[in-house]
Amino acid sequence: MLFRKYFKVLNDTVKFALVLVLLFVLLMQVDIQFKSKLQIYFELQHSSKGSVSETVDSKGSNSVTSSSRNGSESQNMAMFRKASPELGNPVFSLRRSLLGQRNGTVENVTQNNESSSTQFIKLNQRKIPNVNFDSVQESPSIVPKRKLQNYKTSSDNGNQPYSCTIPSRENMMMPTEDLFCLKKPNFLQNFKNPCWYADHPYSQQPTLRCLPYFHVFGVCKSGTSDLFLRLLHHPQIVPNRGIMQKETWYWTWKRYGISGIGHTPTQIVTFDDYLDMFDTTRIQQYKETLAGGSTYFPLVTGHGDPMDFWDHSMWRYIPQNNISADEPDVLAPDLIHHVNPDVKLILVLRNPIERLYSHYLHGNYGTTAISFHHDVIQSVQAMQSCLSQHRVRACVYNETLTHDLKVPLSASMYVVHLREWLRVFPRQQIFILRFEDYIQDMERTLRNLFHFLQLDDIPDEQMQRLVSMPRFYKTEKKDYAGAIYRETKEILHRFFYPFTRRLATLLNDSLYTWNDLQLQ
Repeated sequence: MLFRKYFKVLNDTVKFALVLVLLFVLLMQVDIQFKSKLQIYFELQHSSKGSVSETVDSKGSNSVTSSSRNGSESQNMAMFRKASPELGNPVFSLRRSLLGQRNGTVENVTQNNESSSTQFIKLNQRKIPNVNFDSVQESPSIVPKRKLQNYKTSSDNGNQPYSCTIPSRENMMMPTEDLFCLKKPNFLQNFKNPCWYADHPYSQQPTLRCLPYFHVFGVCKSGTSDLFLRLLHHPQIVPNRGIMQKETWYWTWKRYGISGIGHTPTQIVTFDDYLDMFDTTRIQQYKETLAGGSTYFPLVTGHGDPMDFWDHSMWRYIPQNNISADEPDVLAPDLIHHVNPDVKLILVLRNPIERLYSHYLHGNYGTTAISFHHDVIQSVQAMQSCLSQHRVRACVYNETLTHDLKVPLSASMYVVHLREWLRVFPRQQIFILRFEDYIQDMERTLRNLFHFLQLDDIPDEQMQRLVSMPRFYKTEKKDYAGAIYRETKEILHRFFYPFTRRLATLLNDSLYTWNDLQLQ
C-alpha cells in the first residue's frame, strides 16, 4: 500500500512537470509572435512620427547595415533559388555573365544596406508612380495586336516570316527548337480536338497526333489544379500523361532544358515529346455517327501549366529574340498561337496579395509571416527602383532581377502578362475568372466553363457530386507560418494597386481591383 501511495505521488508529479513544460513551450511561441508584431508596430510608429533611429547623412543616405534573416533560413533559400541553375552548366554560366553586363543598372538593386524599419518608412513616404505600359492606351477590352518584325528569310523556307536558320551566337543563348519553322498541321474536320495524321518514322502508316483543345495557363496558387481535376470528370474530357494528368512543363520550362521554380537543368523536351503527352488512343475511343453517315470524334484533351501565364524568364532562348535587347519580341503566347491558334484558354486570377503569400510559402522562398514581411519590403523596393528607370516590361522580364527577388512579385502583376496574351489571342478566346468567385459558386463556374468549351452539360446529380469533392490542395504551410500581417498587406496593396486598376480597366470589371477583399 505504501509503495502504491508513493508511486501515485510520483506519477502525479511527472504529469504536473509535463504540463509545466507544455505551458512553457506555448508561452515561448506566443512570446515570439508578440515580439514580431511589436517590431512591426514600432516600425509603424517611427513611420508616423518621422523619427528614425538610424543615422542618416545630410543627403538622406542610410549608413546602417541591413538586418538579415535567420542564418539557416537564408542558407536554405540561397540553395533553392540561386545555386541550382548555374552549377555545373556552362550555358547557364555564360547566360548569367552576359546578363550581368547587360543589366548593370538593375542587377544590384536587391543588395541594399538598409534596416527593415528604414525601408518601411521609405515605402510609406514614397508615392508609387503611375506605370507607363506603352505609348498606346488600350480601350477596356482591346489591346493592340503584336506586330512582329519580318525576319530575313533563307532561300529554302519560302515566304515564311521567320528565319529557319540558326542565328549567330551573339544573338542567342543556345540552339532552341524553332517552332515557327514547323510545318503547320492540317487539323481533321471530324475531330473536335485539334488532331492530324503525321508520317511515322518507323512505319508506313501515318500516326494520329493531337494538341490540347484547351489550356489552363495561369496563375500559380490560384486553384488551377482543383479546377482542372474537376474538369477531368466531364465525360468528354480526356486527361493527358503529364503531372497530375495536367501539367507538361513544356512551354515555359522543359523546352529550354530547365525544370521547376528553381529552373534546375534537365533534359530538353522536344515538340514531338510534348505531343506524346496527349492520349490519341482515348480520343479515338468514342465516336458518333452523324446524319449522312459521317463519323465524328467528340472527345477533347487539355493541358494546365499555370506558370505559362507569367514565367517568361527564358525568352532570350527563343531564336527570334535578341539577347542584347531589354525586352522580348516573341513570347510563349506567340509560339502557342503559331502551332494551335484556336486553343481555348482558361485563366484563374486570385487576390494578388494572397496569391503571392501562397506562392512564397509553396515555393520555399520563406517560411513565416515575419520573413514574408521583410522580404516584401526588399522586393518592392528593388522592383520600384527598376520601374523608376525602365519600362515595366523590361523590369518584369529582366531575368536577373526577378531571379534575385526574395518574393515572386512579378507573378502577381497580372495586367502586364495578360496584355502579352491579348496581343496574340482575341479576348473571346480566353475564359477569365476570379479564384474567389470560383470557390463561392463552383457549380456556376463549371457550367459556364463547359459552355465556353462547347461541351455537353452534365446532369444535376453528377454536378453535385463534382462540386462536393474535397479541395484538391491547400497550402498547409500557412498553418505554421500564420496569416499575413496587415502592415505587409498595406505595402503590397500600395504596390499592386496601379496594376490591378489597369487590369480592371482592361477587363472592364471593377472586381479585378479586389477592393472587396483587400486588407481584411
